[in-house]
Amino acid sequence: MNMQLLRSFQRMAAASLVLLIGLPHLAGCASSPKAAQTQTPPPQATKTAEPTPNPTSEPSSQIKAEHKPIPFEQVLKEEEQRKATKQKQTQAKTTKAKPKATQPAVKKPKPEAKAEQEIASKKTAPKPESAPKPEPIIAKPKVEATTEVQQAETIKSALPTETVKFTLDQLPITIGENWVLKTDLSTCSLQTQTQSLDDGAGLTPVTLILSKSSWLLKTKSDIDLSYSNTGIKLDNGAHFDLEKLTKETNIEFTSQRQAMVDALGQANIATLSVGFWPTWPVTAPKTLDIPVAQFNQAYQAWQNCNQMLSAR
Repeated sequence: MNMQLLRSFQRMAAASLVLLIGLPHLAGCASSPKAAQTQTPPPQATKTAEPTPNPTSEPSSQIKAEHKPIPFEQVLKEEEQRKATKQKQTQAKTTKAKPKATQPAVKKPKPEAKAEQEIASKKTAPKPESAPKPEPIIAKPKVEATTEVQQAETIKSALPTETVKFTLDQLPITIGENWVLKTDLSTCSLQTQTQSLDDGAGLTPVTLILSKSSWLLKTKSDIDLSYSNTGIKLDNGAHFDLEKLTKETNIEFTSQRQAMVDALGQANIATLSVGFWPTWPVTAPKTLDIPVAQFNQAYQAWQNCNQMLSAR
């Protein structure tokens, strides 16, 4: 009881002290500022010494705990943490609730059954057909391309030549377009049609003549054998060098006679290259193309002529 009375007395004293301090301030607000400055504060009542209460004696229920305000950011973080924990809990529950899928047990075949299956598959599997062996490739010989003119010439040469019918009294006669058959009643000669060649000083006649012993290149100009790159070249590739100079104006072919006979049967043009004297300065030899086609027919007529002479 004494303690309660003492506390009530302290409360009353505190309330009266508040009233005494607050009244002069309220009066100063209503009056002018000068009056408020001159007004002297009332004497404060002297406090009587009050016994200090023992804090240990007070009950714990009467002590009020001070509550500090919680920041808004912290509240948001806590709310997010709560939601996350709830989601985890629900996920854990659903995963536990799902039943595990059981895989059907696969029966392993026995080794004996495997062997039987392999044997059966080998028997039923069709045998692979053997691929046909590739036939060996036989390389064909290359055939050189020839022009139409060359083909026509080879066909003409392959055909059998027509025999020319004549008597000795009818000579000389022309065989074809390029050959002339003559006789002096002791021997027969076969020669080309006479061509003209510029020897550097004028024109000189040129004739190629066949006899029993040789071929004779006959001109009316002095021939110079010191020139290089001379001779007779056929259009089939055969070439014959100049051999022996006779009478200063002619060239005689004796060692190459039969070779020229054989080659002329497959030729159409004979190109002559020869140098003449005097030509100053010495430059290049003179050239001349001599037609020699239809030689086979002319050569057969020449042989018949010689037989007629020997038969007399």
